[in-house]
Amino acid sequence: MTIENFYIALNKILKHEKLDVDEALFFLEETNDVLNKENIWQFLGLSETMLEETELPFNMTDSIFKAHNRIGKVFAVENVQELSRYKHVCYGAHGTKNDNVLSILSNGFVSSDKVKAVAFSGQMFGEGVYMCRLSQFSKVLNYISSPSTSTPSYAFLMKIGYNKKIDVTSSRSETIQPGELVHAHDIGMYSRDEYVVADSSQIAITHIVEIFEKNN
Repeated sequence: MTIENFYIALNKILKHEKLDVDEALFFLEETNDVLNKENIWQFLGLSETMLEETELPFNMTDSIFKAHNRIGKVFAVENVQELSRYKHVCYGAHGTKNDNVLSILSNGFVSSDKVKAVAFSGQMFGEGVYMCRLSQFSKVLNYISSPSTSTPSYAFLMKIGYNKKIDVTSSRSETIQPGELVHAHDIGMYSRDEYVVADSSQIAITHIVEIFEKNN
């Protein structure tokens, strides 16, 4: 199996799609006759966990999200990046298309001129990675692939390290410097916040969350 086909197969697993025979055989254990999904998640540096809503690593109080969506599995990152060199830490979430998930896990959040799968997004408050507050989790729905009741989309939960916070209430064009965090307050129709950093080393992914459309 080529590297390209390997990642195609991994993408199918992330989307809960059926593998063809060759793809399935590649992931079989010698002593097992079922697809070895557990080792796939370990390969990606994740541990698969099932959490109740009360056990989630954030407070799911977002009524906009809960009205039409539900959380599936939550995958914990096994080796979380160290952020002790920064004076402060806050927590955020980032939504992306399913096709970008493997790129972000492999390469982190990098600019689009370095990796085909674009992880950088947004310019309103400066070029960088845009994240929302965990209590406003529904904001990720604007950026993820469209989930269904059976096929998930994904969002990242992360810790964000910073030395200096810049609070804004309108757009800005200044370059965001390493160690800085831009915190935009009460933006848009729903008056939600944005966190923006330009230096991807300030971001430590802690969890990946499956998002499904809710069965009504």
